Amino acid sequence: MPNQEIQQVTVRRLTEDGTDTASPCASFTHNTNEQMLHLDLEPTSPEPELKTGDLVEVTSPEYLYLGEIVMRQAGTVVVSVEHKVDREVLAAIQQVWRAPGTD
Repeated sequence: MPNQEIQQVTVRRLTEDGTDTASPCASFTHNTNEQMLHLDLEPTSPEPELKTGDLVEVTSPEYLYLGEIVMRQAGTVVVSVEHKVDREVLAAIQQVWRAPGTD
C-alpha cells in the first residue's frame, strides 16, 4: 500500500495503576497521515488483554503514539492516534526534567 511503513513496535494498555506490561507486535503499519495504526500482534507472545475502547501507548523506535483501540480482530489491533511524540525530542525534554539541581 502506498504511504505506509512496517516496523517493530510495542503496545501497552494504559491503566490507572500502570500494571499492564508492553506486548511486542510482529508488525506495525501506519498511514503517513498517522491517524490510524494497524498492529499485528506477535503470535508467540502472551495474548494481551486489549479490547475496543482501551487507551494504549504504542512505542516505535522513532515515535510514541497515544490513542484508542477502535477495532480488535484476532491478532490485529487498529488504533486511532490522538497524540504522536518524537522520542528524540521527548528524551531531550526528559533530560531537562531530570537535570540535577532543578528541584
